[in-house]
Amino acid sequence: PDWASALELLDDSGGQIMIHAADAGGERAYYEVDWAQGRHALVVGSEAQGLSPQVRKAATDGRVELVAIPLAMQPHCRHEPQCSEKGTGMVESLNAAVAGSVILCEAHRRILTKS
Repeated sequence: PDWASALELLDDSGGQIMIHAADAGGERAYYEVDWAQGRHALVVGSEAQGLSPQVRKAATDGRVELVAIPLAMQPHCRHEPQCSEKGTGMVESLNAAVAGSVILCEAHRRILTKS
């Protein structure tokens, strides 16, 4: 279903399903969520455009929590001089499948260990 329909279904749970969305700008790290407590839904945006404006609005409204995957900073890239020419040396993002997998693996681990 589209986002409006999905949100309506989740809202019909009476607040029993917490909705999280993977976003690099999330204020909370994915591993800080207590995945073993209650029921959760995870939204992952598209590779090209990330989260939709509707999901971002729901986050602003407090109906969706943005969760981030902290990424490593690499002071020295093995591809010097290319990296130093670009001036980055940081991991900028993960693709959608990897981001969703990382978060779901942590949620599953937490549920199995109840911690």
